[in-house]
Amino acid sequence: MSLGLENPATIAVVNGTTGNVLTYRNIKQLLAENYTLLNRQRQPKYLLSHQRHIAQRMAAPNDFGDSELGEYIDRLLAKEIIAIAQTYKAGSIVLPKLGDMREQIQAEI
Repeated sequence: MSLGLENPATIAVVNGTTGNVLTYRNIKQLLAENYTLLNRQRQPKYLLSHQRHIAQRMAAPNDFGDSELGEYIDRLLAKEIIAIAQTYKAGSIVLPKLGDMREQIQAEI
């Protein structure tokens, strides 16, 4: 599994003994018909970030709310990743170190 800005989640199922890639799925394939929810979640995030920046410059309260759409998308992704792992009878799901996530994002930028 790979995490990043451009592709929030990408998975590859690999045969451990031969090293062959059995399947590869990007974020669009994982979410399928729910892919539009990702853009619907990102757009207000940019707007809230801008509003928060303006409020901070004016020393105004900046506790703008955030929808729970992101959590719903996370659940959809997790459900699909587990379904793929069960389909291919995967022994384990390998996640990247989350402690290095900030450095990886900076490298992408």
